[in-house]
Amino acid sequence: MLGFALTGAAAGCDSPAEFLEGDDLELRDCGNHCGVDFNTPYFYGNERFIEFDIAGGAHTNTEGHTVTFHSALHPSWGALAPGELAVHTNGKLSHAGLPTGDPTGLTLAFTIDGQATKLRVATALERPDVGWVYEFEEVVNDEWVPLCEPDPYGDRSAYLYRDFTLVTNGPATGRIVDAYDMIQIACTSGAAGKATSFGFRPLIEDEMSQDMFEAALRAVRLDLCSDGTAYTVPGAEVAFNDMNGKVESPLDTEGLIREAIFDKWGAVCWDGALRPGATAPSCELPLCDDWLTENASRSDLVETFIQ
Repeated sequence: MLGFALTGAAAGCDSPAEFLEGDDLELRDCGNHCGVDFNTPYFYGNERFIEFDIAGGAHTNTEGHTVTFHSALHPSWGALAPGELAVHTNGKLSHAGLPTGDPTGLTLAFTIDGQATKLRVATALERPDVGWVYEFEEVVNDEWVPLCEPDPYGDRSAYLYRDFTLVTNGPATGRIVDAYDMIQIACTSGAAGKATSFGFRPLIEDEMSQDMFEAALRAVRLDLCSDGTAYTVPGAEVAFNDMNGKVESPLDTEGLIREAIFDKWGAVCWDGALRPGATAPSCELPLCDDWLTENASRSDLVETFIQ
């Protein structure tokens, strides 16, 4: 069981400075039907509180930080020990014995590298297409501050995933690893959250949704060489398409130029066009029409388009 992954090198804000702060949970209710949206090279949209063991086990993660979840406190549910807090498939936080109710106001207590700290749910909202969406706050210098960096719309939202962790470095960056009782906090300003915002929410009991989520992570970060390297810059405009409609309805691509096609390992082909600010890959890739002559039937592909 794993604790937090404090992956500062893969974190960051993907919003250009001129974007304004949005209203609380001002969410775009369109999945990947939004058309052209904004990518990011950053894996997470924050530098702390990435993942934790909800059962309370201590773990030293790959960044060298030892984390333990101790307890939770809710205005209505009262005090909760590890094992009494639950995260459901749709991301809802609840008392393990009371699946209904609003998780807003829930405070979670942790120890990170011997230092006590807290995280709380500032706002919570259920959305039919992506599940529960949150705004979290953390204690910094004895003050509550937003956990997530703002995304290009100014939102500081996040999703919760359960029972897996994500590889955050190396060629397998973005791959799902089963980890029972693991809870992931994925900000919408990072690739791990954007993939769900674009319609590719991972479900631990649905292998196809996991494959599509992993492919979307590669596409959001423009991992063209399947080695974990992001060839894009924050805030570049791009559109994402589930090629075979396995998870999302097909995107209307009229007037758009295909950039590349991705599976869970990275780009499988590239047509030579690039989203704004991106750099050309150091590897060689086939043209997508050539690649599709033998692979068009595959159902695990995410396609990217630019204007």
